[in-house]
Amino acid sequence: MHREAAELQTVDGIGPKRRERIAHAWQEAKQVREIMLFLHSHGVSTSRAVRIFKTYGEQAIEKVRGNPYMLAKDIYGIGFATADQIAQKVGIPRDSLDRASAGIDHVLLETTSDGHCALPLGKLKLAAVKLLEVPEETVEHALSQMLTGGSLLLQEIDGEPLIFLPHLRRAEEGIAARIKSLAEAELIYPPIDFEKAVAWCEGGPFDKQEARENQMAKNVQTEMESYEAGLFILGLAHLHSVFSNLWALGFKVTGYSWLG
Repeated sequence: MHREAAELQTVDGIGPKRRERIAHAWQEAKQVREIMLFLHSHGVSTSRAVRIFKTYGEQAIEKVRGNPYMLAKDIYGIGFATADQIAQKVGIPRDSLDRASAGIDHVLLETTSDGHCALPLGKLKLAAVKLLEVPEETVEHALSQMLTGGSLLLQEIDGEPLIFLPHLRRAEEGIAARIKSLAEAELIYPPIDFEKAVAWCEGGPFDKQEARENQMAKNVQTEMESYEAGLFILGLAHLHSVFSNLWALGFKVTGYSWLG
């Protein structure tokens, strides 16, 4: 086809517009084939190659050659280890700043699985050096570049410098601000007498757990003065009892039904 496309003109029933569509489709298929062959030759599986092509299209080869570590950011299912393997095959130096930056990102993302939004600067450097097996100077250079470019944030808390991924810092600040506003807001419901509320619920569908939960309530009663605290002790299983109490106090409860 690519050598003798003009021969389509000799085929009966194929007009100029159809010939044009066929030629265009053939060219697209040729690009896909070249991209897939390139990715396969660098150890990329078929499923990952398809995701790469769907993400980058005809720019896939250029993107992978330029900075394969972007794959870890842009494509679900491709992490730092896979991107690093591809990078070595396309000739990216192990001490390149792109690799160091990707390693730093990876370390910070991995620490989120432990519930952290940031890492102390010293700890981050040590972890990145261990992962990348490069001199500390390379990691420091990459860190400086990332901080200048805004892809990382440096903030000192209690005298300790911490490195944040910006989106996690924004999320943390947003949650803290919301909790603060809830804590300072005026209650929209009357105080609940915890002992009376528990007693009122006696005989409900949760008798088997009652003794244990009442004991828990007594242990923390001095700290439990709000409706939210009541939810904490009663648990999700006691939503019915909570709504029943509100109903008894004269509140209108909508969008709730009990199927017990």
